Amino acid sequence: SSGINAEYGDFMTDPRARRRYWARNYIGFPVFISKEPNICHQVITEMESSGKAGWLITQNVDRLHQKAGSKQVTELHGTTNIVECRNCHYVTSGNLSRVTSKLTTLTSWLR
Repeated sequence: SSGINAEYGDFMTDPRARRRYWARNYIGFPVFISKEPNICHQVITEMESSGKAGWLITQNVDRLHQKAGSKQVTELHGTTNIVECRNCHYVTSGNLSRVTSKLTTLTSWLR
């Protein structure tokens, strides 16, 4: 895939695609995780809390609905909240800062 988004097949089979993906995300994670829910996220949370909305299905992977307090969320395109190493199967979840920290450790030889 020549686009900016990693296709699953490319990501799983092409080390270059994985390097591009992680390099881009390594740079973008600090900005990505600093984002806060907006009024729309908050209104949806209020609707859920009051019983006016059931299960939320979103294409977003930013977890802003959860940050706003929504509990019943399905993320169609996956999540940035859970990352698993393909080699050792180490899993980190709940905090992209941990992923960034781990990437810094693992790529220190690049500097």
